[in-house]
Amino acid sequence: EQGRLYDSYYDSITRLRGGWYPNPICGESCLLTNIIVIRYYGNLFTTPYSNASFYLPLNLIDNSQVILAYASYINFASGGICGNNVIMDMSTDSIIQLSGGMFLLDQTCSLRGAGNLIVSGGYHDLAYIIDAQITISGGTMIWPYSRGPGGSITFNGGLTIRNNGILQIQPLSTTLLITKEVQLQDNCLIQFPTIGIAAQPGLSDLLDAPDKQPKGNFTIVGIMRFYGGTISGKVNINTLSVLVLNGTTKYIRSLAKLVNYGLTQWGTGDLVTDSNGDF
Repeated sequence: EQGRLYDSYYDSITRLRGGWYPNPICGESCLLTNIIVIRYYGNLFTTPYSNASFYLPLNLIDNSQVILAYASYINFASGGICGNNVIMDMSTDSIIQLSGGMFLLDQTCSLRGAGNLIVSGGYHDLAYIIDAQITISGGTMIWPYSRGPGGSITFNGGLTIRNNGILQIQPLSTTLLITKEVQLQDNCLIQFPTIGIAAQPGLSDLLDAPDKQPKGNFTIVGIMRFYGGTISGKVNINTLSVLVLNGTTKYIRSLAKLVNYGLTQWGTGDLVTDSNGDF
């Protein structure tokens, strides 16, 4: 137990004096958070059906790799870093879970393969391209301001957001392309930049007036299943295949616009638009 002091100047070195004290050996380092760093060409491998959890931040930098075998599982509970040249290679049915802290996926960090990325807590930056199936059931995935306006994100494995999960796009005029199925449900939120609606063109403005703050675009190639939750902010949501409206009440708010170019199947639950949201 760090900080416990043997009471050797009394009667026995086996008796511990109560209380805690700063360890003089580590000094100021006692207050630092321990981290795990894999660098250069270091690799982290799993075996099939294995489980591993990291309760310290794990920083993957340089040309390091994470190789997940079939049906294996890794939980990053305290965040970390996936550097620009890092590869996370995910076999079928493998899972990477981000359950806490802040995991920073640099722009060209590569999450590839047929696995699943599950976000259940914490705040985590997005990379440009993610091949894994993404499920956000809690916490927040963020495309941060530092990426700048006009950026592009591609999810090749599909997206599910449920419970109180949040996908937040902070810069204006960002393009998000999802090549497979999207499902939104419960109290989830997709948040694009929000600005005052009074700053938008009205009926008395010129139709060809330039938009000083162009909209983002959220394009879904596969089926979109909108069962609940909220889409908010300055964005066009373009569904190219089938839009399924079912479940509970769904909200489109604050200049968001849902545009369906294919078939719409309407089941249960209301679709509510407010603050210049549109369908």
